[in-house]
Amino acid sequence: MNDDSDIPYPIEDHERYFIEPRSVYDLALIGYCEHTNRAVYSTELLIQCIINNALAEIERINEDEQDEIELNEATLYEEAQTFYNEQIVGVWLGDCTPVFVSTQKIHAH
Repeated sequence: MNDDSDIPYPIEDHERYFIEPRSVYDLALIGYCEHTNRAVYSTELLIQCIINNALAEIERINEDEQDEIELNEATLYEEAQTFYNEQIVGVWLGDCTPVFVSTQKIHAH
C-alpha cells in the first residue's frame, strides 16, 4: 500500500505552492497538511532562513566592496520579521497557499 495508486488524491509538487528560492526556504519546510495537502513551514525556521540568506548576501557584498556593511543583529532580526510578515505570510495565493506554524512555546498568563 505504499505506491501512489493507494493515495486517493496524489498531489504533485507543481500543485503546491512553495516559497522560492527553495534552496533557501526548504530548510523551514516541516511537512504537508494531511487534510489540504498544503506545504507547512515553521515560522521560526523561516525567519532564520531569511537571516541566513541576508548574512550570506552581506558577506558576498563585503568581499566585493571596499566599504564593509556593518551588521546590527537586532536590526537584522527585526528586518527579517518584517520581510516574513509582508512578503511571505502576508501573501495569499489561494487554496494552495502554504501554512505557517509557530513552534514557540505558549505561555499561560
